[in-house]
Amino acid sequence: MKDETAQLNELLSYCRSAQKGYHTAADQVDDPILQSRFEKYGLQHGEFAYELEQQLLILGEQPENQANITAEA
Repeated sequence: MKDETAQLNELLSYCRSAQKGYHTAADQVDDPILQSRFEKYGLQHGEFAYELEQQLLILGEQPENQANITAEA
């Protein structure tokens, strides 16, 4: 179960990082079409993260809320 928990938490971290990255990208572009697309992708990754958190809770584990720093750079 520890391997599964670690993998789910790693995926959760990647999703949260991607979510932040897409929102940052949306804030930094001037093209409204790109802004909309990046915001949409950010929201999708937030939903993915939520699903992973729920799966961890079902397994009786506590989700880690640390974002992967490399995805934000």
